[in-house]
Amino acid sequence: FVHAGVRPGVDLHDQIEDDLLWIREVFLNDSRDHGALIVHGHTPVDAVTHYGNRLNLDTGAGYGKAMSAVVIEGADVFQLTAKGRVRVTP
Repeated sequence: FVHAGVRPGVDLHDQIEDDLLWIREVFLNDSRDHGALIVHGHTPVDAVTHYGNRLNLDTGAGYGKAMSAVVIEGADVFQLTAKGRVRVTP
């Protein structure tokens, strides 16, 4: 779980704080496996979005839109909604 993302190609233990907080395009445009599903925000999207290697939870709560919450069970991701769990698929 990070605010913005990770530096692609750098081991998770070797990430620097600046990237975890501020990285954007280099991370968002990289489709490689990061060794773990990276859960992040920092870049608002219309709906919780699973990209296979990352999960963006930022649905604009900082801009007055709804906050989103998920449950992650192994490889399965579900968004919590008023109607219950909704599977989020890559």
